[in-house]
Amino acid sequence: MCFKRCFLSRSAYNELLVVGSRWRRFLAKPSPQDLDSSSTNPKLVTSQVTIIPTLHIASIKFYDQVLDYLRIAVQRNKNTVIFLEGICDSCEAQQAQMREYHEIVQNKSLQEAIVLKANQNNLYTENTMRDICEELSVDYDTLLRYTNEVRLQECYLKPKIAAYCGLNLCNTVDLDMGKVQALLQDEAIRLSTLGESLPSSVSVTEIGSFPVIRKNRERRVAQLARMQCKQWYQDGIESEVIIPWGYFHSEAIIHNIIEGNADPIDQDSTNQVDVSVSRGSSTSEPGKIESNLDENTSGTASNLSRSKKSTPVSASPDKPTLVFVEADELVAKVPFGLPKDLVEIKTDTNS
Repeated sequence: MCFKRCFLSRSAYNELLVVGSRWRRFLAKPSPQDLDSSSTNPKLVTSQVTIIPTLHIASIKFYDQVLDYLRIAVQRNKNTVIFLEGICDSCEAQQAQMREYHEIVQNKSLQEAIVLKANQNNLYTENTMRDICEELSVDYDTLLRYTNEVRLQECYLKPKIAAYCGLNLCNTVDLDMGKVQALLQDEAIRLSTLGESLPSSVSVTEIGSFPVIRKNRERRVAQLARMQCKQWYQDGIESEVIIPWGYFHSEAIIHNIIEGNADPIDQDSTNQVDVSVSRGSSTSEPGKIESNLDENTSGTASNLSRSKKSTPVSASPDKPTLVFVEADELVAKVPFGLPKDLVEIKTDTNS
């Protein structure tokens, strides 16, 4: 399979202008049945999942508002977990990335240097930035004209998140290229039995949104958010999972979070594959969040900082079922501030 570039359709861009980034929150509460059957002193802790739709290119003002929210969240609650979006080359690359994040946040001079480079927009060389722009179908020379207003997420938001929130990041909720290739191979086999085949080419930027890959990623992140909240509930902890993921993934992630109310993953005994996902910290003993996902993927286990007592999650009839309910109001609604001439637009052929 070869890869080609892709472009943002006109209708999709117009949608971004109108809707913007709507930050939605879901409260994890024990089901009424569990409260009725619990002891006379039921746990009243409530954790939450916050979805923040992002783009790979947006205004500095937008990214700063995202960063402010994340920084305040981790300062307010040290157990906060931020689910990072990004398909790494391998499991080893994921682990190396987390080590780098921890090194940055624990080294004051390195932290300051990273933030300064992000502000000055010189974290990467010109050639690297041109490569990133090409993958995103962004004209590099046009981007330079907006350098005081608009930045690439990879060059501005992500390094700043690493500098300020490195110990609260989790990058193993997303896939790596090994899992991507395995899923594509399985999909090719499935299609061949139907007399069909995969497309001969997929754009680099579309790998993560290729139907079978996209579905797996969106379900995976939603299920792991639910499992993290359940772990916190069992440990008597109130905290927050924050998911700053791509705009076009957010609705599906939300759908999967809500869908889990009717079919909690730890009670689903069909098509179970063990996946361990966790984040690292220098302050606690290693732990796990274990989940059963219904795709043929495997995960990696690293360190998870949530409490000094680490209790693995497992299916058990005496453990509570959490119901995720959307908060009455949006957390925020923030425009992306993306100028139209920064995105190569093609005519929508479906209209």
